[in-house]
Amino acid sequence: MEINFINSNLSLTGCGRDVNGNSVIRVKFPNSRAFSIQVNAGSTKLTKSNYGDLKYLEDLDNRENIEKEIEDYVEKYGSKKQKAELKRF
Repeated sequence: MEINFINSNLSLTGCGRDVNGNSVIRVKFPNSRAFSIQVNAGSTKLTKSNYGDLKYLEDLDNRENIEKEIEDYVEKYGSKKQKAELKRF
């Protein structure tokens, strides 16, 4: 599964759990390796439990909200390289 964002150069490549059992989503920039963002954690704003549901992620009605939350998260909490690479349209 790969969902290209309409308003930025990010793509959502999947969701699942990390080695510690935390819910994560995998996001990437074009021609780059994907990186994980932990969801449902107190330290992130991405608190929707629906991020683990592929049907929710693929639903066009939810896509704009998902994109905005992830883009805002990368803009605020991403590494210096991720912040520089993020392009919004």
